[in-house]
Amino acid sequence: MSQFVTPALVADAMLEFMDNIATGKMIGAVNRQYENVLLERKGQTFSVKKPPRYESQDGPVIGSLQTINQGRVDVTADSWKVIPLELSGLDLTMNASAFDDWAGNFLEPAASRLVTDVEMSLFSLYTDIYNLTGTPGTPPAAYGACSDARELLTHGGAPEENRHLALNPKAYNKLTSGLASGFNPQDDTGQLVKTAKLFQIAGAKPFESANCPVHTVGAYSGTPLTNGAGQEGGSLITDGWATSTLILKKGDVFTVADVYAVNINNGQNTGNLQEFSVQADVTTDGSGNATISISPQIITSGAFKTVNAAAADGKTITVKTGTLSTAYGQSLMFQKNAFGLVMASIKPPRGLKATTRSYRGLSVTVTTGPDIMNFSEIWRMDAAWAKKTFWPELACRITN
Repeated sequence: MSQFVTPALVADAMLEFMDNIATGKMIGAVNRQYENVLLERKGQTFSVKKPPRYESQDGPVIGSLQTINQGRVDVTADSWKVIPLELSGLDLTMNASAFDDWAGNFLEPAASRLVTDVEMSLFSLYTDIYNLTGTPGTPPAAYGACSDARELLTHGGAPEENRHLALNPKAYNKLTSGLASGFNPQDDTGQLVKTAKLFQIAGAKPFESANCPVHTVGAYSGTPLTNGAGQEGGSLITDGWATSTLILKKGDVFTVADVYAVNINNGQNTGNLQEFSVQADVTTDGSGNATISISPQIITSGAFKTVNAAAADGKTITVKTGTLSTAYGQSLMFQKNAFGLVMASIKPPRGLKATTRSYRGLSVTVTTGPDIMNFSEIWRMDAAWAKKTFWPELACRITN
């Protein structure tokens, strides 16, 4: 192997490629403020504090005291990807001037794959998001789909800055075409037609990603109803479904009649039925009964109130994610703090020829060793990270 090619040199080249590829993607659009938390091994967990919420009271007399209710979210570095390569002696025969070509041939594709893995990992968090707009089976082609999502983010207390819109290619194509034909300012429309780069829409900065998730709806059927009065909390008891069937999949979204969402800041009824995301696959029993794990929890009072009323008995349940057993693309509008990403700085085992390098929140570990039997070298590029939905109310899915 040439003396010029070392794990440090390879790691630095990998990071440069990864940084360029990640620009304008999901990785750069989410919360990265916890990068300074030391993560040296897979599986390490740390807690993130959520900001407290309070209720105001009429004065001047204080009716009751409230404690500081600050929620915590556990974040675990449980995502790890490795790209292994075997390079022959001929592959490694080079001089310093040839390294850039070698890196372009071998390292840039590896960097692209790792960035894709991280982005797909982030997009997998879509099942935590209960806000849903759009028409299943119809890609968004007009401003309305984006403005509907914006409304839900605003009711969820999302700050106006750092809002993003991740669109899968079909949604990006249809929205680009629709806005180009219906938007009047000539400068913006001209740039859109020439570059295919969407301008800010409904207060969100758009980007295209082929890694946006696809959701397959459960095989629901029957006439589902709530089963029990005054239901609150993180689960919902239901009946009336088809018997012994996987009726709902994790990430399905449904509404309950007469259970309305409230503005997260003032507690007022928004006029929209609260949407609930299914948090685990649901299979009915032999009588068509099922208990569904849901997000958000049904909370009817206090600083963390989510709905105007508890779920009453016999209320109609309506699945919003589309036709049973059908797959739909999912785009996302979100504020930066909806999701978090922390790249872990892996500590290589002792005795290996390895290095871990970090740059602008990205981290990669490069390790190499000889294979004397095949006159080659084994190289591996490792990346580990933690991802988490911090505040689901700051995001909205746009179905395609």
